Amino acid sequence: MPIGWAGGLACDTVCIGGCFEPGSYFVMISPSGPPGSVNCANGDYTISLDCQPCIPCPVCDPVAGIPEGEPCPNLPDTYNGGCLGGTEYVTPIQCDQDICGTSWGEFVPPNPYIFRDRDIYELVLTQHDSIVWTVHSNAPTVVEIMEPLPGCAGAITWASSFQAPKCDTARASVCLPPGRYWLSVIGYPLGGYCEPYTASVRCFPCQTCVDCPLSGRPENEPCPNFNDQYNAGCHSTPPTAVPVACGDTICGSATYYDLPDHDFYQLTIVTRDTVTWCVTADFPVTAAIFTPNAVCANMIVHSQGNAPACVPLCLSVCLDPGTYWLYVRPTSTFGYMNSIACKPYVASVHCAPCPTGQTCTYADLDFDPANNSCGFQNIQLSCNDTICGDIIQAATPDDDWYTFEIPFGTPCVRVTANVYGNDTPGFYPFGLGLDPGIQIFEGNCTTLVGQDNNGGVGNDALLTTACLTPGWYHIRVAGVAGSIGPYVLTLHCDPCACPPPCAYQNRDIEPANNTCASAPAEFICGDTLCGEVRLGPSPDEDWYLFFVFGPGCQRLTVDVFANGTPGYFGYLAGLDPIVELWDPTCTTMLAMDDNSGLSNDSRLISACLAPGTYRIKITGVGGSSGPYVFAAHCDDCPCNGACPYPTLDVDPTNDFCDPATTPMLFCADTTCGEIIYTQPGMPFDRDWYQITVPPTGCFALTVDCFGDDTPAYATFGQGLDPTLWLYAADCATLLEFDYDSGIGNDSKLSSGCLAPGVYNLLVESTTGSNGPYILAISCKQCQCPCTISCDPGLPVEGEVCPNLGADVFNGGCLTSPPTFQPILCASRFCGTSFAMGGLRDTDWFQFTLASARRIRWIVSAEFPFEFAIYKPNPNCSSLQTIRYGTGQACETKQHIVKCLSAGTYYFYLAPTVTTGVPCSAYSSHVQCGKCLITDLVIHLAASSIKLNWEPDGTDPVYTVHRGTREDFEPTDATAIGTTTEGVFIDQDVVLTGAEKCFYLVTMDAPSDLEP
Repeated sequence: MPIGWAGGLACDTVCIGGCFEPGSYFVMISPSGPPGSVNCANGDYTISLDCQPCIPCPVCDPVAGIPEGEPCPNLPDTYNGGCLGGTEYVTPIQCDQDICGTSWGEFVPPNPYIFRDRDIYELVLTQHDSIVWTVHSNAPTVVEIMEPLPGCAGAITWASSFQAPKCDTARASVCLPPGRYWLSVIGYPLGGYCEPYTASVRCFPCQTCVDCPLSGRPENEPCPNFNDQYNAGCHSTPPTAVPVACGDTICGSATYYDLPDHDFYQLTIVTRDTVTWCVTADFPVTAAIFTPNAVCANMIVHSQGNAPACVPLCLSVCLDPGTYWLYVRPTSTFGYMNSIACKPYVASVHCAPCPTGQTCTYADLDFDPANNSCGFQNIQLSCNDTICGDIIQAATPDDDWYTFEIPFGTPCVRVTANVYGNDTPGFYPFGLGLDPGIQIFEGNCTTLVGQDNNGGVGNDALLTTACLTPGWYHIRVAGVAGSIGPYVLTLHCDPCACPPPCAYQNRDIEPANNTCASAPAEFICGDTLCGEVRLGPSPDEDWYLFFVFGPGCQRLTVDVFANGTPGYFGYLAGLDPIVELWDPTCTTMLAMDDNSGLSNDSRLISACLAPGTYRIKITGVGGSSGPYVFAAHCDDCPCNGACPYPTLDVDPTNDFCDPATTPMLFCADTTCGEIIYTQPGMPFDRDWYQITVPPTGCFALTVDCFGDDTPAYATFGQGLDPTLWLYAADCATLLEFDYDSGIGNDSKLSSGCLAPGVYNLLVESTTGSNGPYILAISCKQCQCPCTISCDPGLPVEGEVCPNLGADVFNGGCLTSPPTFQPILCASRFCGTSFAMGGLRDTDWFQFTLASARRIRWIVSAEFPFEFAIYKPNPNCSSLQTIRYGTGQACETKQHIVKCLSAGTYYFYLAPTVTTGVPCSAYSSHVQCGKCLITDLVIHLAASSIKLNWEPDGTDPVYTVHRGTREDFEPTDATAIGTTTEGVFIDQDVVLTGAEKCFYLVTMDAPSDLEP
């Protein structure tokens, strides 16, 4: 790896140096300009070498410094290695202390890599402070500030001194709330060396940069607000956003604890305007302008960007008349431990008429045909540039090339490139024909870094690269399928952590190991190796050989540490890995994993492998790429992989649901079976079992089916992807099903509460796989299921139950197009619903009022339920919640709206769970009455009672009612007078005695009749 480097302009004098151990070294000199800028006439240089004794690293202050106290080396590291040994070993420190420590590296045979010392110091904060952790080391060093999470996985921030001479300083800092934190030092000395370092921790009060003006309006959301339903947009049910208008300034706050706080504001414009949305936050922030949608993944993005804390971020886009969402959220976690950090932001929205005419408002840097090929002669772009271009009609397809540099000496960056063509509303090229594609190449014009042709709105392009190191790159914009037209290209860069060099041996020999048959690289148990899934025109595959030497069998564990595992080379570098185990002929995959490690990293545990040759394949999910570390570990295991439980699967006897031939299972039973291979064109094997629920009460069943994916079972890695179906005694009434709720794709079925009796269980594979399985039955006593009485004379909902396909009957806003069942005032009916296998039935009803009415909706159900009344504004893309509530099984709940205005509304009803509810009944009753305007209770004897209320602007008739019960229903018999004003005086003398007198005022339009 480079020990040091530097660069300069022509005729500069550049110096580079450091303190080196005895040995051989290379000095490299190369031009840094574009091709053609250096030739034999101007390429002369002179070099001199000056060797002096090394200047020692500063010695720790013997008065102020605290000695670390760890022996050097110290194997095993049980002094202050943190959590690496399963037990916490840390050294406590306080703010403003200095430490004198050592880092060491040791070879640990037979492993071919160096064990690195990790020193962890624990700091406890009692107030919000900005922590500065500084380490001056005699060897390359990585420093971290982290939470004390299991596996040392709680990294908050880090820094390194890898690309510097000896005795360099690494510094990490962050503002933290009160709590317990770990400050880490990992040195990288040569094997067998012990190198000194000095460290210091300093604490300062955190600073904020947001000062909201007095004219700003408050967001009004509590902070923190868990289960956020306030203004979370499409992240809440139903979607919610705070209305704002052009010219508004909002004073908001946000937190990021496990999940970010999503803040949406709704803006409606009536003319074609350029909308500018500006945000300044006390935290790293993302902002965007969307078209509203109930599903986050389907929103149209008009503009988006992010900025570091305290840096203003403004988005501007020309929009047609309509309703839009303005969005703010934090981009990184700043709430730790038990203290939730709420930080402020100020946002503003401004509107101005859009520029007239079909012209691009940015610089046009597309100089055809000069930029039709890759090279350094093309226009150079920078981060945050926005330019115009045009893919023109030509004899050969038009390509537009640009150069892009990440300067040496700057951090690595992740580039986001948008190409707005035919499909992005609000941008000049909208509707003008271009379906764009974009590619980014390294400086050699041949190594592809990334590409996209439809990641933006519609078929427009949006490319986000992996973390790019400093250097030259080339950008190519072209038209897909020969399309032509103008485009707007925007670039945005976000700093990202350049990974340190991988500390282990690299056996990823490209391109020799790109196929199973040609894989030259071998590994054995105990190896830890480096590799990289590279970007390219076709997906990269890395193949490795693995041997089980025998005579015994072994179980192989392969960890692939990539984008998701802190502390390893490859962390946050982009790869979401898949690891596969194959037989020696490269024809049968024996095991696979894509996310059993940390985050989305992989951990594969094989079945017991017989002696022989096997092959490992590593690729990226969804075309992701980047470096990785993989480690192999083996455990001895018995070669006999027979199932240790009784086998009740007697094929073909139990291929059908027949009480005479189907095996019987009971609570706590475990049995073996197999879905056997069937010839093409023949019916797949299906295994039926009976399960008895004991007569001692009601029970909920849990059925585990261990197939291909559950380690430690004999069936592991044997190929079966199972599915479970639970039926009633009639073999036809479906009660529950499950595909993959167990480990990996194995199944785990959890039923609702079942009455005593016999039930039928079906095991099959809906994917066509085959192999052995193990069934494990367990029962848990529960409250017997309830029933509701539904008048047999009432109409029924009419939907098939259960309906496991797309709900086109009354799936409402959750279907496309939305489907509703109409209901009216005085509607009474019985319906059905279900929740099983992770699916639930949602019933939506459309209710229309010609004039304002008082509404009462009563629901009873045999299952836990939620029900709501929504107002579409104007459709499912924006729903206003009028009422929302929940009920338990066999509970009766109601929504009462005193006065619901004329219009269309959606009534929604569904189970609150996604499993354990077989097809079950509910009843619904909608009542309508006169609008209730106000009410009054008289406790004492009184006369000339005066009622006042806010008049309605529709000139209705108000009727005043008087009764002796608080819940009396207003009728003609209770009416004591009418008025068209907002006031009424009751001249009667009211003698209450021990009773109370109750008044109600209702409202009716003069021409309306009571429904």
